[in-house]
Amino acid sequence: MTATDVTARPATAPVPLSTTAPAAFSWSARPVTEDDHAAVLDLFTEPDFYFRTQRPDTRPQWEILSLLDEDTRLLSADGRPVGLYALEAVGGEHACHYLLHLRLTARLRPDAWASAYRELIRALRWQREVVRLEVVIGEFDDRGLTAARQAGFTEEGVLAQHVVHDGHRRGSVFLSRIWEPTS
Repeated sequence: MTATDVTARPATAPVPLSTTAPAAFSWSARPVTEDDHAAVLDLFTEPDFYFRTQRPDTRPQWEILSLLDEDTRLLSADGRPVGLYALEAVGGEHACHYLLHLRLTARLRPDAWASAYRELIRALRWQREVVRLEVVIGEFDDRGLTAARQAGFTEEGVLAQHVVHDGHRRGSVFLSRIWEPTS
């Protein structure tokens, strides 16, 4: 992934979705800055923008911005902001196990989501050794689950009934990809 100046295009520029060809975007990522807050808040206007929260539509602006830390990256497709991701180390200092928080706009088709996952994984594995990469997705999040599965993540299990979603107790699905250690 390369740094891209996304200020040349408006944050709300539409991402082409209606073509029948597979999504072939030029993906890029960079740290979120104050100048990006309008674009980030726009992403959270989608009721299912589950970035570090199971209930994005109930969060005030200050709380949304508090979800962003120095590890949060703005993900762009062809220079247009389309999502956020962050990577957290899990386990021991040199375990090479990570938790990936990734959410993309609903304006992107599922194959574009899977493409973003694949490119992110490729970039992460180029930057560091990754033995296990985990994602946690609400069992009510069909779009997120479909994309993760299309990107090769395998289901490990469900933490049942710990979230209330649309008035019902629901769980979180744990998925992962695992590679042989190289060191």
